[in-house]
Amino acid sequence: MPSHYLNYMLGALSFGLFVAFVASTTEKQELLQANLAMSSQLTDARDKVNTLRDEYAVEVRAREFAEAARDIAEVAEKDARGEVGELKAKLDEASALRESAEIALIGTQELVADLLAGPVVASARPSSPAALDATRAERDAPAQATPLSSAEAAQPSEASMPGGVLLILGALGALAFGVTRIGRLVR
Repeated sequence: MPSHYLNYMLGALSFGLFVAFVASTTEKQELLQANLAMSSQLTDARDKVNTLRDEYAVEVRAREFAEAARDIAEVAEKDARGEVGELKAKLDEASALRESAEIALIGTQELVADLLAGPVVASARPSSPAALDATRAERDAPAQATPLSSAEAAQPSEASMPGGVLLILGALGALAFGVTRIGRLVR
């Protein structure tokens, strides 16, 4: 009988070992499948992390570029405002010069009109023949006393020009200077 029990024990032990072997093989297969699933999930997670890291790096660079562009735009805006202020000041100065030139032109036109009207008014007045003869004699006397060359005769001297003509020439010079100045400022 002892051998009989021994066969049963060996059979039970063999059966237990077989069941344990099958169970461990099944568990090993499940663990391998779980390992494969986890490794694929880990690979997917790493890919997602790398993708998110790249997107974050791109976003950070884009944000830095946007901030730099904003700073550049602010500096450009400040510069543009400064230039606009300078241009406004130049424009104000040019308009003031233009107004003064217009005023000078109006004054010159009035002066020319007065000068042109002056000889007409003087000639309309009756003058005495003795005064006219004295004026003619004074005018003709120096010309007869010292003969001038043709070049000297062609050039008028300041003494021979009436004071109003010199004033007109000065006003026209100032007007030309003002117009030139306005032209430079507008450019």
